[in-house]
Amino acid sequence: MIGGTGYDEKETIDGYFLSLMLVLGMIPAHSFAAEDEKYETVVAQLPGYDFTFAYNDGWFAESSFTYYPHISTLSALASMETGTADSMRSTLQAMGFEDVEGNGYYGLSNDKPESIAVMAGKKMIRENGEEIPLIGIVVRGYGYDLEWYGNFLIGDGGIHEDFKTTRDEAIRFINSYAKKESITGKAKIWITGLSRAGAVANLVAGYYAMNTDAAVNGFTTSPENVYGYPVGTPDTVVAGTVTKGELLSVSAARTDAEYAEDTPGEALIYAEADKDSLIDPADPAFSGIHYLTPEQESTGDNEGGDSGNTGGNDKKSQNAKTGDDTPIVPLGILMSISLLAMGGIMVYKRKRKD
Repeated sequence: MIGGTGYDEKETIDGYFLSLMLVLGMIPAHSFAAEDEKYETVVAQLPGYDFTFAYNDGWFAESSFTYYPHISTLSALASMETGTADSMRSTLQAMGFEDVEGNGYYGLSNDKPESIAVMAGKKMIRENGEEIPLIGIVVRGYGYDLEWYGNFLIGDGGIHEDFKTTRDEAIRFINSYAKKESITGKAKIWITGLSRAGAVANLVAGYYAMNTDAAVNGFTTSPENVYGYPVGTPDTVVAGTVTKGELLSVSAARTDAEYAEDTPGEALIYAEADKDSLIDPADPAFSGIHYLTPEQESTGDNEGGDSGNTGGNDKKSQNAKTGDDTPIVPLGILMSISLLAMGGIMVYKRKRKD
């Protein structure tokens, strides 16, 4: 270049490179992971209804600590579709779960005040090149008779008596199901339920978030792999009164004739050195539990946890590996085009000036 501020090819390249780097810096790394994992959003019809729902494995490939409205929607649909064994089985199968089974209380016409119906299925989630089983669990929240009475069996301890008793049945069933399906390594848990069932789901999620020992449950969990999405959850614990030993111990199957449908299993007693330490509902280990009221569910708003439940958090939805409401990658592409076009205009003006 001889004199002045004329056009230079190097300036053109530098301008385009700078624009591209600026845009790439705005796109989170997990947006590129989406292309690597190639998750597919499946749209299916809810059995027995005229409306459809979306499902994507990528929603369960991220940490459960991030709240996803899509998982919340799935949970709301599943928790409302638990009246009969056939309808619940069809719903989980429509979501891609296989080997769907219910415990002994599904299909009974003479349920008991302290019985609970639970259904589970499994599917594989690909995460960072690793296949991890996801156990999907739905606790029946309506379509029963005497189980509703269990809401009033509060007891005088720090944990609601009926919710704890039925939670233990659910845990025995989940561990039994995992053993039957040969799930022995790392696993993810997704659990939901409505109202009384939401309380049970809340306590189950809290259990697996803290009791991650494969020697106890038969498989390994971690707080980041427990996706608790109960709906309309009643209070389950009295904050500051429940010890770790109480929360992480599970009763054995009941031997009473009226509870003959209990899932067989011995008591699991948590006897570690910290068994007498008090549970803090705000413990970060519970960050994967996102309990919503029906009103919050309908608006997509998540208020987070309170002292009446075992845990929860207030993180809002973020884009990750999915076709979420505000997809980052398409937005980044649009921004890239805009900035590159701007760079082109600047180059053109410099040419004209030269």
